[in-house]
Amino acid sequence: MRMKSVHEARVDAAMSGAARDRQQLEVALAERVDRWESSIELDKWEELTRRLNWVHPYITNIQLLSLTQTAIWLAGIEWPSQYPKLSAAFETHGAVLDVLIKHITSSFVPDGDTHSIRRRHKETWYGGKDGEQQYTKAISEFGVDDAVTGVLINELTRSVNLVVTAVNDELLPLYRINDGRVQMIEGDLLWGLWSSHPHYEPLTWESFPRNYDLGEIKRRVKIELHGGDPRNGRTMEAASFDPSLPSGTGDQADGRTAGAAGEC
Repeated sequence: MRMKSVHEARVDAAMSGAARDRQQLEVALAERVDRWESSIELDKWEELTRRLNWVHPYITNIQLLSLTQTAIWLAGIEWPSQYPKLSAAFETHGAVLDVLIKHITSSFVPDGDTHSIRRRHKETWYGGKDGEQQYTKAISEFGVDDAVTGVLINELTRSVNLVVTAVNDELLPLYRINDGRVQMIEGDLLWGLWSSHPHYEPLTWESFPRNYDLGEIKRRVKIELHGGDPRNGRTMEAASFDPSLPSGTGDQADGRTAGAAGEC
């Protein structure tokens, strides 16, 4: 049942004054959440995350359009002051979405009806005296971009589950009561698929909304991967990496990377 219908069914009795205004506002906000679910294609989230977590990340043009349209819509939305968690959750979600779209736009290339991560090290033969140096640069670029994709789709799923929590706390206590947290899929059909439910743990609302900067994320990921060349064997765990900027001024505190989220 759609959330609007749930709200209307909850309060059929006569109301007046502030109570009626509050109920009408809740119905309108429930419709807004319904629109968000539809716009971002939440019912297809597992497939989106599987593609962006694949060994060579990709996204369909239709999915990219849906994410882009959602980001544009969210940028123009304001939330009533009496719903601070909803406001913080959607602002954080929109900020992550913006950075993911920017990353896809700059690091993926069109490939038929999809966009796939650019693999510049596969595009040409690197010969000559500086061939190995150029190849290392290209494959390291791929290594960083691949890891950043994993970090951002993990963070975006966290932000989706933050929205779910905010809706539960301030608008509709039974929202997704049977579905639970939104799930992210990794792996492939050959080696196997596995799921997780990225979320912020512990959840401290005072730390939201959060901001993100793609250049800073790439810088930190490159450091984590010792340059990014996959041949060096260095890996990183996206689930324990906090890509957000710190509140206030100064550089991102690398100490926040551990324990940034729960995966249960």
